[in-house]
Order: sequence, then C-alpha cells, then structure tokens
Amino acid sequence: MDYVELNAELRDFCTKLVNDGYNKSQICSLLLGQQKLPMFSAFLESENRNFGIGVLAQIFDIFGYRLDLVPVLKDSEEEPRFTELNNRFTENYHLMLTEGLANQEKTDGRSERTGEVQQAITDIALEMFKKITNQ
Repeated sequence: MDYVELNAELRDFCTKLVNDGYNKSQICSLLLGQQKLPMFSAFLESENRNFGIGVLAQIFDIFGYRLDLVPVLKDSEEEPRFTELNNRFTENYHLMLTEGLANQEKTDGRSERTGEVQQAITDIALEMFKKITNQ
C-alpha cells in the first residue's frame, strides 16, 4: 500500500463514519486533535488532498504503530508480507477508531450508532468468534 492508497483508505473509512452519524470533530479529535479540524475537513472533502508523512506517522502512533518507509522497485510484485501487515493494520485501526468513538459517546451520554461501519465490525467480530470456537 502506498501513501495515496493509505490516504484513500483513511478518507473512505472516515467518510463512512461520518455517514453513520459521527461528526467530523469527533473523528478528528481521536486522530489528530481538535485543532486540526479544518485540515481534516479539507482532507475528507477532496480526493486530491493527502496527509503527509508527519501526519500519517502521528495517526499510526495513536494506534500503537510506527511508520516505516520501504523503497520498492516499481516493477516488482507486491510482497505478501507487506500486504498482510497492511491488512492487519487496517482491521486494527477500524476497530480502535470505532471503539474510541463509542467510548466518546458513552462519556458524552449519547446513544450508540447502528450504521454500516458498526454492522461491519459486528460481523467481523462474530466471524472471528465462530472461527475460534470451531477450532
């Protein structure tokens, strides 16, 4: 996954969360801090806007990851190990971000959402539970 694909993934997931009823300031406060809301809003509204290495590293750090750069030849095949690491990060940050938003709402006294993202996470959790209990 290159930086454009990573930015697109972040943008798509955050947009789904907004469509599920979370507001941009809630999401931004978890990812970047409240003061970066104008930058975050511009990022969501334009596919041509991408976060740079510094901002991506900050986001990764919040989720307990570090951002390492690996130069890869343009014509080489995608390394399966990198794909697995990217997929694991994507699953983890989806779960952590939605849990963070849910915790924010509980402390704010709001009710939980039942949108597309929450349903997808519930489905993944049930699937993982079934795999664990069948083994």
